[in-house]
Amino acid sequence: AVYIYMDMLDGKQARRLGCSSPLGQIFDHGCDSMSMSCFTYSIVRAIGLKDYRLAGVMFAVVGFVFVTFQLIEYYQDVLMFGTSVCGVSEVEVSCVVVLLLSSFFGTSLWSTSLFGFTLRDCVVFFVVVLMGGAIFGKSVLILFQGGKTVEEDGNKNNSRLDHVKRYVPLLTICLLTAYVSFTPLMRDYPHVVIVIVALCFSHYSILVNVCHLCKKSLSCNFQGHAVLIILALCAWVRAPVPLFGMLLLCCAELAIYSVFIRNVLLAVSRALHIRVFAVKFSSD
Repeated sequence: AVYIYMDMLDGKQARRLGCSSPLGQIFDHGCDSMSMSCFTYSIVRAIGLKDYRLAGVMFAVVGFVFVTFQLIEYYQDVLMFGTSVCGVSEVEVSCVVVLLLSSFFGTSLWSTSLFGFTLRDCVVFFVVVLMGGAIFGKSVLILFQGGKTVEEDGNKNNSRLDHVKRYVPLLTICLLTAYVSFTPLMRDYPHVVIVIVALCFSHYSILVNVCHLCKKSLSCNFQGHAVLIILALCAWVRAPVPLFGMLLLCCAELAIYSVFIRNVLLAVSRALHIRVFAVKFSSD
């Protein structure tokens, strides 16, 4: 709960003090792209959701919502913080309330029936249907509004077709996550699957954010999807995957992600003229 409140305040504080910067945005959104999955997992645990299939769908929807904000920022050069009905801060405050209620009253609270549905069902409905549907509808509306293309956009490609293409990798992650969630892999190795999915969403989110701030072209990019695709193929052919195999796939995803982060830091250093991996230590 404390982390969520601090996450809501850091950007506002930076803008208030006039010390916000592109580098700060990359760092903030990069951390958020990873903490987003941890945050979703904490909510799943807080409401006592035992159905890993629904949990996987929640991960897919939250990941879709988060990366969609980055795609819209690339397209229209405006960072969206939700809709006119409900914003990011309101959702985060609501989640803090959920965590506090669970800490005081236990997960059994969410089994309370309300008009034939449990409170747990209401939370899942809000995340999957209301939040996911609202952002999907907003993204369609923005597609018809068109993107922002000016001379300062550098090499950015902002046609409607390019914008649609950028959703293909995101939807691929979402659909593969939902599919794997309905297979024995999610039931037997939920934490490993969640780590792989989290790294895939984080990979694409950071890629979109860096391309936007460095004014680089971005189309249909499937970097970082390989391990999740292999996982989905194993589930599709019903190939037995032992724990060692799952850990090996997880390590492969971590290696891909690590190389990607290093390349991102180098690209940002060139675009923003800062020094990365060039620190000299004094022997004094």
